[in-house]
Amino acid sequence: NTVLPTMEDNTLLVNTMRHSDLVINVGSSMVFDAVCHNIPCAYIRYNPSREALKKDIYGIYKYIHFQSMPQDAPVLWIDSPEKLKGILLHLETEKATVLPNTVNWFQTINQHPPEKASERIWVGIEKIIN
Repeated sequence: NTVLPTMEDNTLLVNTMRHSDLVINVGSSMVFDAVCHNIPCAYIRYNPSREALKKDIYGIYKYIHFQSMPQDAPVLWIDSPEKLKGILLHLETEKATVLPNTVNWFQTINQHPPEKASERIWVGIEKIIN
């Protein structure tokens, strides 16, 4: 029940990235964590056959923060359970195609270099205080 990730959360995320070849999720900003580790991300883009579905998957990708997503696919799209198999079988080829687009998207929404983010935050805080 925290607003920001804990140190343990960050450790778990980094360890997960170090041991992953692909990140699969639904409309998450983890795509940017993954690209920092040269790992592609796949978004699920189909509604599972569940009667009690609480959220329309297609509606998620209409949220405002996806408006910055470039037309060239920055993620792999899983449009059906069957499509996942093809993505996994051709991951190296898919990765080479999608990662440059992911990097472009990341550079659009994040000031570079990302390694300097903490320093930029402290400079901003100092400007506010002073």
